[in-house]
Amino acid sequence: MNHIQSAVADAVGVITMARPRHANAINLHVAEQLTSAVTALLDRDDVHVLLLLGRGEHFCAGGDVKAMAAEPPEWATQVARTMHECIRALHASSKVIVAGAQGAVAGAGLSLALASDLVVATPETRFVAAWHKVGLTPDAGASWLLPRAVGSHRAAAMLVAGREVRGPEALKWGLVTELAAAADLQSRSHALAAEVASGAWRAAGATRSLLRSAWDVTLPSRLGEECQTIGLMRKQNQSELDQFLLSRPQR
Repeated sequence: MNHIQSAVADAVGVITMARPRHANAINLHVAEQLTSAVTALLDRDDVHVLLLLGRGEHFCAGGDVKAMAAEPPEWATQVARTMHECIRALHASSKVIVAGAQGAVAGAGLSLALASDLVVATPETRFVAAWHKVGLTPDAGASWLLPRAVGSHRAAAMLVAGREVRGPEALKWGLVTELAAAADLQSRSHALAAEVASGAWRAAGATRSLLRSAWDVTLPSRLGEECQTIGLMRKQNQSELDQFLLSRPQR
């Protein structure tokens, strides 16, 4: 059964986790489908922005714990390895990733949100690490992504002490970009993705690549990369520059 649905409209590739009766929990089959859908849409030239959504009350409750309990320990490693391919593709992409996150954003669902650049949540959205509750350690890149998003002490509060962070606090901590009413979450997420996709999306994608790798390079190295990137964007985005000049009041 297909629990991952994908579509493209107005240069936005939309991936919807569609297993609402299980809070969009991830088993091996879902992990394989999600990874395949992500890589396929990111490879498409007509996709400028990728939007991640979860159907039903929750974005994603993380790994399927019931399935995990019924399988041998190697199964958990297999699911993690597959999800790591997905996170690696999201992190390395030069396209902006937007997520609309409601309900539970737990475990690997938290990692999917962290791999996104713009996250729209509701005041009731709950961000929780969850791994420690079932005697596991983080996977899907959470131990690397979370400290970079919120700092080491706040990351420890979530990953080690199990602190749950809800919408307003998540906004304060930098886990989300903005909050929207639950009824407006998906429409606002679509609108935000469409706004980026219809603008200077190449420059936005190149900027997200610079931001994603900022922790891994020295300042002198980054200054060189910025010179190369701004020159490349100047060649590619003549129309955006012309449009900006036309829109300015003439003096």
